[in-house]
Amino acid sequence: MNNQICKQRVFAGGTPFGLWTRGSLPGQITDVSCLSSQAGYVRTDIDTLWHNFRTGEWLLIEEKIHGGRPSYCQYELLDMLNSSIVHPLYRGAYLVRFENTNPDDGKIIIAKSPDYQSREITAVQFRDFLRDFSVIEA
Repeated sequence: MNNQICKQRVFAGGTPFGLWTRGSLPGQITDVSCLSSQAGYVRTDIDTLWHNFRTGEWLLIEEKIHGGRPSYCQYELLDMLNSSIVHPLYRGAYLVRFENTNPDDGKIIIAKSPDYQSREITAVQFRDFLRDFSVIEA
């Protein structure tokens, strides 16, 4: 059974659980149409939870390749998570857009929730951001 109500994946593949929630797991038995977006349910993943286990600092990253942009729902859920986290070593939620696929093969645009003021940075600046949890301002 194929749950056509859910947004189709842009890229092929996915986890068996993700395919199951969309009603597109080969040989799937359970009807999951009650879990559709029309019923109010949305499934999204967090691309990266970046953590320095020595300092305890951590942050969330939503990554997009080929200049992609998150859906409205992804922005909304990332903002919801960001505003709910009160951990003293939490450093924020970021959207990172790669012109191609990674920091070394094109432009990098970074933006922090909730205002998402975009800034283009270099691969070295991105590396330093991940290493030091340095604040990147627009």
